Amino acid sequence: MPLSNFIFDIVVSKLDVPKLVINDCSKLKVLTKFYKKEICLTSSRINVNQFNASSGTEFRALPSHLRDVLKNCGMAISVYVRDALIGNAQINFPNDYTNRIKDGMSDLNHKDTVHIVRKNQVVGCIEIICRLVIKCDDHLVTKEGIKMQDIMFLVSSRQHCPTDCDPCLDKLESNERDEYLNVDLQRYQNINTTGQERSNVAIKQIGRRLQKHY
Repeated sequence: MPLSNFIFDIVVSKLDVPKLVINDCSKLKVLTKFYKKEICLTSSRINVNQFNASSGTEFRALPSHLRDVLKNCGMAISVYVRDALIGNAQINFPNDYTNRIKDGMSDLNHKDTVHIVRKNQVVGCIEIICRLVIKCDDHLVTKEGIKMQDIMFLVSSRQHCPTDCDPCLDKLESNERDEYLNVDLQRYQNINTTGQERSNVAIKQIGRRLQKHY
């Protein structure tokens, strides 16, 4: 079975350590281990609610293996200030999250709050928001057919089709004024004059006729 390409992203939406005073957030960092990847979160991804652009971690894995690892191991978290360990935490993903990890899955989002523990004592709590996305491959069609995430519907207003809906110019119905003009032109086709004189006579006569009708 081929490996799937995944993208995992995570931010710390809330970090609360009551006995710790942090004057410089740049000294704060959170280390996480998701699957086989170690991810370091610095101040730009701590105490925020939005994912940073292009901050996701890419990796390749069998969906079944990734699912089993997350069920058994979850995600480990360590909080540091100036390289000093504040405490550790553990995220255990629910079954309704891990069971959805498969090829062709939709994006999986998870939010959780857990205790930060040091020497068996709770020293604070941490809230995380994470997202697991399966990256689209170059091949869009598999043995099962087109993947659901590769289908996009575009809805717009009905487009006007001049070819099918509009009559052609040479098929437009003639009106009463056209009939008058045709009669006048035919009436002067047999006048015995030269080309220029014939044109002048026709133009004058047509002008007088049209003035009466308009």
